[in-house]
Amino acid sequence: MTNEVEELLVIRERLRLRQQQLSQVNRKIRSISRQLEPIQEQVQNFYNQLAIAPASIAPQNQQEFDSLELDRYTEIHISLQTFQELMLQFQENYADLNSLIKTFLII
Repeated sequence: MTNEVEELLVIRERLRLRQQQLSQVNRKIRSISRQLEPIQEQVQNFYNQLAIAPASIAPQNQQEFDSLELDRYTEIHISLQTFQELMLQFQENYADLNSLIKTFLII
């Protein structure tokens, strides 16, 4: 019985250390996320400006025609779209991590 109690205490301590590590990573990610928010907003604004006047910003030979959307996209458009998608994935994963930490704290 004593061995089992000691084993439970060791397991509890390991879980506490893991929880501290998760909380630390969560704080770092939250900080990074806050720093990225204004950049993401600027990228969105720039992308919107490109959508309004793509021909005036990019030379004609650098544009790629999308027959489905009947629009012309430049390398900048594609890069900005990729950046926005990655930011969305980052935010979704941050939300998932936050949920896991909250669940872990309840246990």
